[in-house]
Amino acid sequence: MDKQTEEILQKIEEAEYVLVGLGQEFDMEFFLQSREDYRRIREQLQQQNVLWLLPYVEEQFRRQYLPEMEAEIEKGLQKLAKVLEKKSYFVVSSSLNHKLAEVPWKKMLLKKERFVAPCGDWTKKQCPDGCEEGIQTVTEADEEQLQESFKKLQTNGFSVPDLGKCPKCGKKLVLNNVYAGRYDEKGYLKTWKSYNHFCDNCKQTAYQTEDNRQYTTYNQFSGQQPFK
Repeated sequence: MDKQTEEILQKIEEAEYVLVGLGQEFDMEFFLQSREDYRRIREQLQQQNVLWLLPYVEEQFRRQYLPEMEAEIEKGLQKLAKVLEKKSYFVVSSSLNHKLAEVPWKKMLLKKERFVAPCGDWTKKQCPDGCEEGIQTVTEADEEQLQESFKKLQTNGFSVPDLGKCPKCGKKLVLNNVYAGRYDEKGYLKTWKSYNHFCDNCKQTAYQTEDNRQYTTYNQFSGQQPFK
């Protein structure tokens, strides 16, 4: 174990509250950009104004070409979740990699989630105009449509997956993430409220404590400041 890891684990051990920040590095775009086929498909999605498909496309690329790296990251995050299981903590991710949400982050009392991804991913769909009735979970049938579209993209073809229609306005649904024309943030706001409640508890503890050792921000991976 290197010295930096030891220091981080020591800070976590001393902390009463721990905030984990996971950055966009988990999308692995740096590695994906080295592939000509990825760059071509991304450009095609942008030209066709369907960049909301990108999180699904990137997951397929990672699964095909970076499985060992993704497995290693998943293993590391599972170890982190184990270290944190006796702590009061929250995980905020700016990545669109859905695999991060599948890590067994322990739930808080009353089964409130400890993980929030405000940028979305490909597992929910929304009305392109943001109608309230549009937020839905992607189904197995939707995944088949997404897979068919991805296969066509790989062979220089193109088709927009049929994910159903908005029950209110009738427009075709798109994936619920920041690349949607009108990103519907209702998809994550429920867990965002839990995160805000966690932050309020942190602040109250900080006011009652003379030093800040009881409030540790663990943000090794992203190198960014956590969301406020």
